[in-house]
Amino acid sequence: MVAVLAAGLAAAGCEVSTTGSMPKAEVERQVTDELTKQVGQRPDKVECPEDLEAEVGTKMRCELTAGNQKYGVNLNVTSAEDDRVRFGIKVDNQPMS
Repeated sequence: MVAVLAAGLAAAGCEVSTTGSMPKAEVERQVTDELTKQVGQRPDKVECPEDLEAEVGTKMRCELTAGNQKYGVNLNVTSAEDDRVRFGIKVDNQPMS
């Protein structure tokens, strides 16, 4: 599963309703759901450090756990209009050391 996660998620993205920022738990849920949808397998855990600001260009680094391996996950807010925020998801190609 881990290799599939890393190989298949360069262009995944999410769009959700929010105002100002998206709560950390919601970010983690959205990332988990999108990765599950894209790959067909659910990661064991996704952890992000804080709420995601709904501002274009905002970046956040999260951590994905799959089995006994951990991968970095980069999030990048690509649009934030009205109460909708869209962000891209990119999983690192290699596990964290």
